[in-house]
Amino acid sequence: MKKLILMLLFGRSVLLAPDLNEFGAGVTEIPLEAPLEAITSGAHFKIDVSEYVSLKDGMIDVYEKTEGRFKNKVIKIELFPEDGKGVLLNYSGGISIGKNSVGLILVGPDGRVPVGVKYKKAFLYTDTPLKGVKVFWVNYSK
Repeated sequence: MKKLILMLLFGRSVLLAPDLNEFGAGVTEIPLEAPLEAITSGAHFKIDVSEYVSLKDGMIDVYEKTEGRFKNKVIKIELFPEDGKGVLLNYSGGISIGKNSVGLILVGPDGRVPVGVKYKKAFLYTDTPLKGVKVFWVNYSK
């Protein structure tokens, strides 16, 4: 119950590196203005890929076009604390469709991210170039 209250009161998403919206195939560091920390284990990344589909299409069409474009693509972000082992969040087919955006959802192992760890570095790994995208950390507290 405590986690639910924390998420409802403090949970939000934050746009990371607003000036960085293109990623070539390979590894790119995402500059962080402040450390990232999960307030619940359900924290995740959302990569807004709205540039790749027309939001005027119906929800099923948007889903199918997004799924088709990114199916079998490797897209992941690894977070590193100052000390210790990193945690890898993967895109494995999760898609978020809203009124004004479409996003790929990257989740941690078993859908979980360790709570109470301050992550100071983030690296995006992809086997396909991404252009016109925005990267969000979801479940963020200031």
